Amino acid sequence: MLNRQFLENIRLSQGSYIYAGQYMNDPTDDENAKFRKEDIRYFKIDDEGLYRPAETPMQTTGYKTKWYNAHQMNWYLHLDPAKDRRESDMNGLVVSSVDPQDRVFVHYAQGFNGRPSEIIEKMISLIRHYRYVRNVIIETRGFQEMLADEFYKAVKKEKIYVQILEVLNSLQSKNARILGLQPRFERADIYLAKGLTELEDELLKLGVTRYDDLADALSFGLQHWSAPKVYGQPELEGGDRYGTLDWYRQLIEDKKSDIDSYKNTIGNTIALREYINA
Repeated sequence: MLNRQFLENIRLSQGSYIYAGQYMNDPTDDENAKFRKEDIRYFKIDDEGLYRPAETPMQTTGYKTKWYNAHQMNWYLHLDPAKDRRESDMNGLVVSSVDPQDRVFVHYAQGFNGRPSEIIEKMISLIRHYRYVRNVIIETRGFQEMLADEFYKAVKKEKIYVQILEVLNSLQSKNARILGLQPRFERADIYLAKGLTELEDELLKLGVTRYDDLADALSFGLQHWSAPKVYGQPELEGGDRYGTLDWYRQLIEDKKSDIDSYKNTIGNTIALREYINA
């Protein structure tokens, strides 16, 4: 027999919408279907540069209490390319980051309509603005694959170092892919910057509105989001400075790890390069 605690754990893992369909034989759960307004949470940056919930701690899950700076996260730029040039079909652009406790922060979400060269220019502008972005997630299929190739050439010419991550085709419908975000919203594992009203509308009206470019772009993260590893934070003069040049120097000099093991940690590339060339 399935006990209540087991079922509650399943609900937290799958989200209320999928759980209601599989375990209650009801595709719309009692509280509400799909994305709920109360599950849309916002973040703020405090005086110490930490990304934390904008609401009071009592309104969030209580077991994840440590918060992190921008340089301690993995950052991503998402692109859902328009399928054609119609005004109603936009290029969905999203900037997100993932902290070491696997919480996602959505910093930017906007539809953009333009020629391929204008899209690439916009993406490069976003990478320069959100300077910790090192991963670009692009759906590559047909025309989109050509766009990815042109983007790669452009960032190489600009000497911008990013990794291009392709969204793998699946048998899932677009709505099903977007619904994969629902459990993370429900568990308070995704926080939005305030003012991303277009993205919020797409999520809350999923299946009703014809617009879903931003929600779809955000869902690409489910294939590629990865929480960075957090290593010990040694006490340095002036306080803890995780991720700084001195932090990497101390780790290397103490032989606590080699350079390669840090290659996937956001912000380390520049720090290590400066150290090697020093």
